[in-house]
Amino acid sequence: MDGDDELRRMEIESIEAIYSDIVTIENGNRIILNLLDICIIQFDLPQNYPSTCIPNITISGPLLSRTIKNQFNEKLLSICNSNKGNPVIYECIEGIKDNISMIENIKRMIERNDQDEKEHKEHKIDFYTDIPDIISGNILTDRKSVFQGHIAKVNNIEDINKVLWQLKQNKKIKQATHNMYAYRYNFIRNDKIYIAHDCDDDGETGAGAKMAQVLDLMKCENILVVVSRWYGGIKLGPDRFRHICNITRDMVNEYLSNNK
Repeated sequence: MDGDDELRRMEIESIEAIYSDIVTIENGNRIILNLLDICIIQFDLPQNYPSTCIPNITISGPLLSRTIKNQFNEKLLSICNSNKGNPVIYECIEGIKDNISMIENIKRMIERNDQDEKEHKEHKIDFYTDIPDIISGNILTDRKSVFQGHIAKVNNIEDINKVLWQLKQNKKIKQATHNMYAYRYNFIRNDKIYIAHDCDDDGETGAGAKMAQVLDLMKCENILVVVSRWYGGIKLGPDRFRHICNITRDMVNEYLSNNK
């Protein structure tokens, strides 16, 4: 066992002992930090960590905004680079716990919304009975990673939020490593037609933009596509983007063929 192997082993043992309530260890080189089921941070430890490499960090949480995810990622990278050559997971966890109040606020907001929904059940039914139809595609598996696409017709942001909410009612989809999405819809302002479009990587950096490019090239209108990925522990490299783009394209084609 070389020096890096021994340092990784000792660090993992200490992290598991200190944070047993919020940390899970997978495959002997992956540390998963679960903060209130709102923010999931995955640290993958490369073979040359900590001597010459820093951990690979993946932040997921469909309820977190892209801005918050970027803030967390920048903070963690800063901690890692400042301590390069040494074990850094303890410092990363303590550093991100400084932001726990933000995550607690998000959790309280969700719980408050849940309570409001219970107290106003009639309103809840009125609101959620108008969810756009969602089509889910076939499962694609590659080296233990699993991908699945979902598509819905949307006309505004409210429709998009409803679809995303509905998908997250499925426990399996909610627990996906990434739920990336892209959308395009038309709207009229001052008698002119405009296209609203956006995307979200949900931690799979660059995936949302690639999905948006597919929708743009296919000249889609009033479409939301979500691709769920469950990471299987083996890195796919560029193949993951090929799968994501192909699934996006296939979902659009299936939707169009069913709505001629």
